[in-house]
Amino acid sequence: MIYWIWLNTIDGLGPVMQRKLLNHFKNPKNIFDADEYEIMKVKNLGIIRAKEIKNTSLEKSKKILDKCEKNKVKILSIYDDLYPNQVKNIISSPTLLYYKGEIRKNIMGVGIVGSRRCTSYGKTIAIEAASYLAKNNITVISGMAKGIDGYAHTACLKAGGYTVAFLGSSPDVCYPKEHNILMESIIENGAVISEYPPETKALSKHFPKRNFLISSFSQKLLVVEAAQKSGALITAHFSSKINRKVFAVPNNIYQKTSSGTNNLILEGAKIYLNPEQLLEDEHILKSIKKFEDINQIKLKPENQNYKNNINSKLKNDDNFDLEKYSSKEKMIIESIKEGTKFISEIMNDTNLNEREILELISILELEGVVRSIPGGRWKIT
Repeated sequence: MIYWIWLNTIDGLGPVMQRKLLNHFKNPKNIFDADEYEIMKVKNLGIIRAKEIKNTSLEKSKKILDKCEKNKVKILSIYDDLYPNQVKNIISSPTLLYYKGEIRKNIMGVGIVGSRRCTSYGKTIAIEAASYLAKNNITVISGMAKGIDGYAHTACLKAGGYTVAFLGSSPDVCYPKEHNILMESIIENGAVISEYPPETKALSKHFPKRNFLISSFSQKLLVVEAAQKSGALITAHFSSKINRKVFAVPNNIYQKTSSGTNNLILEGAKIYLNPEQLLEDEHILKSIKKFEDINQIKLKPENQNYKNNINSKLKNDDNFDLEKYSSKEKMIIESIKEGTKFISEIMNDTNLNEREILELISILELEGVVRSIPGGRWKIT
């Protein structure tokens, strides 16, 4: 697995470009062994990026692999049969994941997310939904945060179900610390999964990617309670973009933790009234269909619905299609189009605060629109 780890340690090389390299070279070791001129044959890979790839040694990868063995962290590559096809077919899905516990072949399930400071109403709904799913052998997926996430995982475990937590830290680091016992229980009866290698602390910039994974591995998403600016809404945003059905729990219009969910309903999310709704549609009632052979998939971004939704390619060097983006996303794209930018420079150009930019730019990165480059700068892909 060392070459998979190596591929993921190359600065500024995100999932989209990693896939292009894998399509061309077939496996990470072939990429490692290739010279600069061979690498430059891959579309959109110039001499600078080719040099960055060739200048990345195996030293960091070896240390990560040692930490995996020390912390009993397992590795899942996009070539593995346990990596769901529904996730493989999303162009921005990571090519490598770290985990503890056991990943089932039918890991796809229903995501349950919501406010950390939830009400007793939200707690009751989360527990009822997770218990119902567990009793029907459906994986309960969440993010192991306080509040709704924690109640969903706990209720699933108590009902004898299988649950998966996606983390903003590595799978050997518990966040929040108070969920240490819960995390151990999830590892014993499910899995904790992350993009981040062992001994990586939870950072705010990690959570948009964690929310993306929750959406990707969830056939459906239930948003129980959420304020207007919350991780749960980012998760719902991702789910909509990849054509996952989103359910939102209606609540008091004057309740802060309901403003986000009520607005989701206004924007087209399904109104959630009972857990039976989560088992409607034949694709969630049946076990996941046979996994295709990875050679048939070829790791190409063939998911047409997703391609139509993100529509994030440069039509030419000067004309970017901004039709599908929010006003704030457009501002960020316009700022970065002028040249590589630091977050502070984007703040000056857009008048957005740092938190808003970090959240939105993480979404744009996952969609393959922008990429980070060494030194903390950002550029259009």
